[in-house]
Amino acid sequence: MRRFPTPWRVEKIPGGYTVRDATDRVLVRIYGQREPIEGHVPALTLEEAEEMALNIVMLPQTLSESEKLHLRLADQPL
Repeated sequence: MRRFPTPWRVEKIPGGYTVRDATDRVLVRIYGQREPIEGHVPALTLEEAEEMALNIVMLPQTLSESEKLHLRLADQPL
């Protein structure tokens, strides 16, 4: 049984993005800034935060495809 059922989705929130699973559980919140703040440690931009959230949403599918490839390769004789 999966702990975080798919599909996962991205929601825009003030200052960033939230990734939720199919049961509406929050998996991660990623925040970004519109513009860098002088003298502060560089933070993610909103565009980078969105890209990161979208990549996280694709993880279950990517891992599933990787497992299938691994099983196919394991079945091939050396």
